[in-house]
Amino acid sequence: MSRKFVFARLAVMASLALPGITFAEDRLSVAIEQSLDDAKAGRPYVTVTVTNVSDAPAWFNRVHSPFDLVEGHAAGNWFRFEGGRGAGPVFIGRQQLIRAFYPEDYERLDPGASRSTSLDLSPDYRFPNDGTYLVSTGVVSFDHVPTDEGDISGRQWLKTDLMELHVSTAYVGSFTPLADSVIPCTGEQEKGTGQAYVKALNMTSTRERLNKLSYYYDPVDPDQPDKPPRKHMRRDAKYVYWLGEWDDDAPQPPDDGHEDTDNAKVDATVHATLLRLRSDLKIVCDLCPKSHPETRGWADGEGIVHLCPANFRDPVIGGISSQTATLIHEASHIVDGYGPSTVDLPGVYSRETAHALPRPEAVRSAANYEYFIANTPLGLGAENADIE
Repeated sequence: MSRKFVFARLAVMASLALPGITFAEDRLSVAIEQSLDDAKAGRPYVTVTVTNVSDAPAWFNRVHSPFDLVEGHAAGNWFRFEGGRGAGPVFIGRQQLIRAFYPEDYERLDPGASRSTSLDLSPDYRFPNDGTYLVSTGVVSFDHVPTDEGDISGRQWLKTDLMELHVSTAYVGSFTPLADSVIPCTGEQEKGTGQAYVKALNMTSTRERLNKLSYYYDPVDPDQPDKPPRKHMRRDAKYVYWLGEWDDDAPQPPDDGHEDTDNAKVDATVHATLLRLRSDLKIVCDLCPKSHPETRGWADGEGIVHLCPANFRDPVIGGISSQTATLIHEASHIVDGYGPSTVDLPGVYSRETAHALPRPEAVRSAANYEYFIANTPLGLGAENADIE
């Protein structure tokens, strides 16, 4: 099989408030707002505030949230846009794959204390039109500093309700180009990445075939032979573990709305990831000097996969937590015409946190697709990769 990825050298591309409704838990609350002046001017500046509303100390993951910036840019696609008029904005920033966190990555808030951050969304989101967009964000809180990636006890997902964000495309923010830290890959890195690439391609192809083999159809109705029979899915343990239950009651082709179901989204996302791996995927090696030390890589706004030094510490071949899995994860992120792209969700960086997601979030999460695809029979061999 010929390799389709391409190693490339390139410059990295460079008053009154309108609050979102706060969704409060018993530990922290989180709110998002755009000032009246910014709303009138169409400047997509937002302020996110986290407050400890309990009577005990609490912690939140600062790195996996809007509170951690890399050279003035968000370290992930932490803002969710929904509804509104017309097409939503396209994320063109970095979604950094971080596989582990350190104790200092969790920020403590004492009772009554708050922490705020303000950021300009224009460098990392391409807004197609003037107007109002509905946006929310969130953080993950804990009642203690987690001891390892599997420690999710006392974990709470906190998010704001949707806020109206007023945007003018005539506004040009203080865009700071990201520093060029791309370096030539070593021969060993190129060889390992080539092996990982072929494995990622094979795994994703196998997963798509397994998905198709899971479907079955009702018998053709002799009284309505031209009516397509209804589609069903045999219960797949790995599918359910990573993406939730397939919805047998959802619309099926040719019913109206079948394209918008979570069922269709999973198939389309796996297929799009496969097409990206089959295309001329561009991969570069990057020093990632401003990124978290456990960052494996990211896909930039041009669809180029950047691999960081930490990536090359992982085993090349294998299922979960390998260089192969990293390529699957990053290929699922790329925004293009092949199909849906995934996002990194705040606080989702391990098998435990991915498995805990409800289906509507799991079908959007890059981590869940990474684990789902790398957990195919072809990917067995990583520690505890199989699920019975």
